[in-house]
Amino acid sequence: MKYPAMTRSSLIWVVATALSWTMACGSPSRSLLGGDAGASVSANGGAASAGSSGKGASGGGGADLVDLETGTAGEGGSHDAVCGGTTLAASPKLVNVLLVVDKSSSMSATPTGFGDSKWNGLRAALTSALDAGSGKVAFGLDFFPSSGGPSVPLPNGCALPTSGAPTVAVSPAAPTVDAIKKALEDNSPAGATPTAAGLGRALAYYTTGAGAALKGEHYVLLATDGGPNCDDGLSCEAASCTVNMDGLCPASTNCCDPQLDPAGPGKCLDDGATVAMVKQLAQANIKTFVVGIPGTEAYGSTLESIAIEGGEPNPSAPPSYFAISAAGGVKALSEVLTNITTGLITSCELVLSEQPPALDKINVVIDGNTILEGDADGWSLDSSSTPPTIVLKGATCARVSKSGAEKLTVTFGCPTEHVK
Repeated sequence: MKYPAMTRSSLIWVVATALSWTMACGSPSRSLLGGDAGASVSANGGAASAGSSGKGASGGGGADLVDLETGTAGEGGSHDAVCGGTTLAASPKLVNVLLVVDKSSSMSATPTGFGDSKWNGLRAALTSALDAGSGKVAFGLDFFPSSGGPSVPLPNGCALPTSGAPTVAVSPAAPTVDAIKKALEDNSPAGATPTAAGLGRALAYYTTGAGAALKGEHYVLLATDGGPNCDDGLSCEAASCTVNMDGLCPASTNCCDPQLDPAGPGKCLDDGATVAMVKQLAQANIKTFVVGIPGTEAYGSTLESIAIEGGEPNPSAPPSYFAISAAGGVKALSEVLTNITTGLITSCELVLSEQPPALDKINVVIDGNTILEGDADGWSLDSSSTPPTIVLKGATCARVSKSGAEKLTVTFGCPTEHVK
């Protein structure tokens, strides 16, 4: 049975397990065999794998293939025939993305050339991104300010729970995508822009809340159309008052002056706390993507800092955040969101099922051919995670992503074969 082509839009691996014994390296070893259920996988000259009903593989040091469904032996792979070892299961990395979405009142506006209100455009774009990543990325959703009701204005423009689960908890389950779409339909813009508090909720969820139990890598995708505010302990001049920056206040007036507006300080640009919160997320190994929807033009330097500290800057920088122009419209926003979410899925990054005893005794075999470590078309080991991750490179990555592979095994027990 052939592995399905491991593309960014289609990637499901089922890991099968079997027990076998080998004398090739002088001692018996246990094999954890990765592949499709019923697929042919490597066995090292021992008894038929657990669950097999037919004959076992041939004895001795040669490596035969045993079909887990039939138990019949097949053609051996070149690397295992020379030197046996434990075959480690490997699977694509798990990805969790919490969408932290700006629901401030300005999201109801329709920028010239955008084609729709920013809120409707964002909902459509997120729907496309969710559909593209469904089944491959675990999504969740939280709003800032508080989700409120679909037609009831918030009593406090900065209202946001200080604790509790997000609007939709992160989960790979299919109903989660439907729940996110419904939440986007059921809510409408209202309130100010408590960005720092919204990111703080994401941090708490991933570190001390239910999200801390999620396996895999954690991300935040921040989508906003304005500058962060809502800290009434600030004071500022007109140049850093978000009302002035948005062009909604006479040039000669500081609309954040508490003598003119008792709530004015809460409209000061809260960039310091927001950048600090993204730094805390990064320190907890939670990276943040930043998407600037039309309306953020006056806040470019702030979003730049947030994106850099978030650890996932725009690869086409400058700017470091993903800037959406009104001229680009909903289509551009949809493409950016979809590219971000599906870009986290890669068939060329395979996390080992367990920590190998020695990192210099790992080899990767694809369709009977040993792929060299360090080669431009070979593989490298990312040991920043535990267990480590095998990263396929160049033409090998392209071929496996496009066409799949009959057999892909990661073996331990023999010195790593490097590029010469």
